[in-house]
Amino acid sequence: LDDATPTAHPGWDVKKVSEKLDTPRKLDTGTTITERTSPIVYTARTPVADGIRATLQLQVQVPAAEGRTLAFPVLQTCEQGSTDWAQLPAEGQDGHELESPAPAFTVTAAAAQEHGADGHGEQAQEVPAEPAAATGGSGGAPAAAGWAGLAAGLLGLAAGATALLRTRRPRN
Repeated sequence: LDDATPTAHPGWDVKKVSEKLDTPRKLDTGTTITERTSPIVYTARTPVADGIRATLQLQVQVPAAEGRTLAFPVLQTCEQGSTDWAQLPAEGQDGHELESPAPAFTVTAAAAQEHGADGHGEQAQEVPAEPAAATGGSGGAPAAAGWAGLAAGLLGLAAGATALLRTRRPRN
C-alpha cells in the first residue's frame, strides 16, 4: 500500500510516518510518488481499561490484486509488555493456529450492487460485477459505496484483532 489515512480517535494521539522510496513509483493513475506511508502509530493518552475494547480505523485504497491476501502487521505495546501481531500462515496453514496472527483479508472482485424498486413498481436491473482491476475512474455512488464497505471491513478487522488480543492476554 502506498498511502493510508488514519481516523482521529478521541483519547488517542495519531502519528502518520512517511518513508522515502529508493526509486520513484508510478501508480495506475499515472501519478508518480517518491514516498509512502510507513507505520501509523496510535498512542492512548491513558491506558484502555481491562474489559474495554478500543477500535482504530484506517482508510486505504486497495490495489487491484484479486486473490491476493493483504496483511496489516500490528505492534501492540501495553503497560505489561508488547505483542507483535505479524505472523502469517504458511501455505495451507489455518491462521487460527498462530499465536499472534497479523490482521489480513483477501482481495476479491467487486460485487454487483443490489438495487431496489425504481419507484414504478419494477425492480431495477442488476449491474454485473466488474473485476477489481477494472474499478476506479470516475467514482460516483458505486465508488463511495466501495469505500464505505472497505472502511467498514477495516474497522471490523481492527475490532477483531483487538478482541483476539483481549482474549489471548493472560490476566494478572
